[in-house]
Amino acid sequence: MKSANKIFALTLSALILLSLLVLIFFYINNNSENYLEIIILVQLIIASVVSLCVMVYCLYPYFRSMRIPENCVTKLAVLSETNAWQNEFYLEKKTSTLICLSDMVYLSHLEGKTKDEEYASLNRVGDIWYLERLSDERNVGMKRFGEQYVYKLKTNIVYKLRINDIIYIENDRLLVV
Repeated sequence: MKSANKIFALTLSALILLSLLVLIFFYINNNSENYLEIIILVQLIIASVVSLCVMVYCLYPYFRSMRIPENCVTKLAVLSETNAWQNEFYLEKKTSTLICLSDMVYLSHLEGKTKDEEYASLNRVGDIWYLERLSDERNVGMKRFGEQYVYKLKTNIVYKLRINDIIYIENDRLLVV
């Protein structure tokens, strides 16, 4: 829904809710037995429930984005075959690091022992982390959170990391936390 439509829907919903409150106030004060007033009151209650649903629908993305910040990547967790955390690598005070693989996945501030061990680099710009595949000869992939496919990364293209993305280094998996 476009922002102009959202503003219109929110304004209309607020007006309907306000008219419902005014009608309820007058109905309680008059205590009349007029059926027309009861029908109008029921219609306004239904309209106010609908308008409340529209308001929740319009405001939900804003509350969701405030709750789950996507740029707060603080560590990588190596996952086992059963999705248990085997090891953690903290990224909070780093600006750049390499993902290497010899017997197991590890992160290095310095270059790997050999170029054959270097798979990808992680670089931070501001508060956002980016992943870059270093060699065409190595298997590096990424699965975005909420998606079902693992994408093979292209060399020399940077990919923005988000929380709950999974990085694949050969057969090992790194969870972005």
